[in-house]
Amino acid sequence: GYAITAIMKICAFEIGAGRKLELLPE
Repeated sequence: GYAITAIMKICAFEIGAGRKLELLPE
């Protein structure tokens, strides 16, 4: 449903942001 889609989008965004933050210091 919509809730699952929203959660998946949020998780994907957090993972993408986390990867960017991890790559910056290196």
